[in-house]
Amino acid sequence: MSGTEHTEQSHFRPSSASFKSHLGLICVCATCILLIALFFVIGTHFSHENTTFAVADPNNYLSLSIEDFSLKDDGSNCVIKTDLSRQSLAIDGAAVLSYKIPEELRSCNTFSFETDCLHFRVLAAGKTVFESKITDHDTTGRYTGSRLVVFTLPESAAGQELTLEILSNQRCKFTSFSLSTQASFISDIYNSALPRLLLCAVFGIFFLIEILFWCIARKTTSKKNMYFSLLLFALSLWLLLDSNLPLLYFENGALVIYLSTFLFSLLVPLFCLFLKEEFPAKRRVFTRMCIVFCFLLLLAAGLLFANLIKVFYFLVFCHLMLLVSFLTAIVFYFQHHKNQQSKEAALLLLIIALTAAAALVSFYFPLVRSDSYSNIVMIGMLLACAVNVITRAISSSKIFSDVNRLNYYKRMAYTDYLTGLKNKAAYEKALKQWDKTDVALAVIMFDSNNLKQVNDRYGHESGDKLLRSTAYCLTTGFGEEHTVYRVGGDEFIVLLAPKENEDIQQLVMDKLNKFNELVLRNNENSELKISVAYGYAIRQSGDSISAAQLAMSAEKIMYANKRASSKGRRRS
Repeated sequence: MSGTEHTEQSHFRPSSASFKSHLGLICVCATCILLIALFFVIGTHFSHENTTFAVADPNNYLSLSIEDFSLKDDGSNCVIKTDLSRQSLAIDGAAVLSYKIPEELRSCNTFSFETDCLHFRVLAAGKTVFESKITDHDTTGRYTGSRLVVFTLPESAAGQELTLEILSNQRCKFTSFSLSTQASFISDIYNSALPRLLLCAVFGIFFLIEILFWCIARKTTSKKNMYFSLLLFALSLWLLLDSNLPLLYFENGALVIYLSTFLFSLLVPLFCLFLKEEFPAKRRVFTRMCIVFCFLLLLAAGLLFANLIKVFYFLVFCHLMLLVSFLTAIVFYFQHHKNQQSKEAALLLLIIALTAAAALVSFYFPLVRSDSYSNIVMIGMLLACAVNVITRAISSSKIFSDVNRLNYYKRMAYTDYLTGLKNKAAYEKALKQWDKTDVALAVIMFDSNNLKQVNDRYGHESGDKLLRSTAYCLTTGFGEEHTVYRVGGDEFIVLLAPKENEDIQQLVMDKLNKFNELVLRNNENSELKISVAYGYAIRQSGDSISAAQLAMSAEKIMYANKRASSKGRRRS
């Protein structure tokens, strides 16, 4: 009974450990599903309409100046003066703006601007051509940010007055007024969104490649690069939704804004998952931070859904969580800055941190344009991607170099430095492997007869040359398919295995004859004469004799032949 319980526990532990290791990712996935559901409901709860167009020619364009507008208030007419380079207009409370439409309207009938005003109406020649369907009452605290307003002027509006009635009591801003053809308007939208569209496509492909690479080599590959590519893909997708391009395809602009907000909020837990892999020693800390941030995001989204906070404050909340993540990563870096892996991560984190800081400053304190933060983010993304690729290439090169070095040392551990043959360690390893089989095998042992005499007469360099010459004759005579080993100072062994249907006895004799011919040829052309004694033992296929026993038999025969040869030389 106790044995059964022990078995059940041993099966349960791996799954529990696996669950804990993926807890952060599970929480991110669950949060992703809940957030997108909440924001989708919020976005579809109310709507405002955007007009979509068909492409038309000619490609004329007329840019409007703020000076072209006048403010009507209590019957008085005063011209609005502002910074024309920024093309922005701020209005406090309800007001009426008017603009004199040119006499020759031609094809330039597409009027557009961007505003964060909640409730307004546009009239041309006394007729309503556009009316915002968002009111202060039903969207309080829900809608924020700039959105594109586009409408088509009727032909009868040429030379007439265009009136913009601001019905909201809140402070609002109007920017980027333009009167153009439908074709040029759509072309401008696509051109402005093209960099974001390309980024989204490129990083999406990178993410798919990283997923495939991780799935193929899961056991040897870190998830760090997969999370990093996912982070960049989510960031580029957020930038794309944050542009005006989606407003051409979605009549409900609020849905686009809330989906964009969802993607931005998703960056917080994704960044924690990336840091978890970047700092393996602090994996548990970032996993817990990821879980806590997921909970806080769901809580904040619930408050947004209950109409208790504005989208702007939700974004501020996301910024604060990102700031906490950055500070935590910086603290851990300085704690482990001597670690090589931390050093490699330092430059990447520095670029991400500086980009985030610059983007936040541009978001809260726009000095040039209100959307300049997106350009900063795009530049930072490209720099971070470049640094990650370079760092990864350097790491891969180092790993490749280490692997080559390791393989070299392994090869040298089984290689004789003088002759280049395999050494005694390799021979003993091979002998154990042959012991596990009963196939036909021949062990031939060689011993040099005159190495000591050559060393004494000509020196050790000549003795080394004699050994290399002997090794050459052996490898050439027996061929590369049969392994030659140098197992001692002047001892060599050949392990010879026949091919299928090949007689091993005949094979041994043929190889020995070829070796003897090479020795004779060497002795005719060199002062260093090769003289060896050898002995061999053969195991037929199916014999029970081991390879080690064959080697012992070959050694006995070799020494017997060596003694007989020595006696013969003394008699002569």
